[in-house]
Amino acid sequence: IYTGAPVTVSLPNVDSAATGVDFELTRADATVNVTAVDSNGDQLQDIFGFAFIDQGGAAGMGGPMMMGPGLGGPVDGGSGSFKVPSSMCPASSPCNVNIGMPPGEGAQYSSAGAVSFSLTTNGTSNVNVLMVPNNATISGHIVDSDGVTITGVEAMVFADNFENMSFAETRVNSADGSYSLTVAPGDFHMGYWVDPSLGYMVGGLSDNKVTAINDQTVTKNLTLSK
Repeated sequence: IYTGAPVTVSLPNVDSAATGVDFELTRADATVNVTAVDSNGDQLQDIFGFAFIDQGGAAGMGGPMMMGPGLGGPVDGGSGSFKVPSSMCPASSPCNVNIGMPPGEGAQYSSAGAVSFSLTTNGTSNVNVLMVPNNATISGHIVDSDGVTITGVEAMVFADNFENMSFAETRVNSADGSYSLTVAPGDFHMGYWVDPSLGYMVGGLSDNKVTAINDQTVTKNLTLSK
């Protein structure tokens, strides 16, 4: 496995060639077995996602210490297994593993958070990742700077909790400007996409944090700027 940084080469013209561009690979001698479980510790058979690992203790998934593109493996039917170099996750400097679920509507579970683990040479680590039901709702409307609901536009609304690898998105109902997202309880940052040809800015929001609550609906109107 290559775990280093991208290598930059210079090719000043169409006839240029770069030589001596070497990549040092590290043998993936250890195995990580990941299982998605519920609050009773039972495997969830209907979990299909991807397990990611990173270094840095509580730094969280997706942070600056995240290892390489896609270091991990698929989770199929609630379990997955992949190989990594044991030298990356010794007992003195453990790694985290988390399960990311595909974005979009219909996902029933999200991760409750990353789990720390360590590896030994040629060893195996079995890690259970707690998954929690997506039973909280964030809903509202897209509005203009005067608070008037915007209708008749093509737009998407999304919410993310990077720490727990939780992401949800939904299409705005163009008829009435409403949206509704089903997520796990926790803190989310909201954002949107809107057809730029309509004159609205595409991007984030200045006041975009929402706390989703178990079995409750939290209302959050999103103000689009021109």
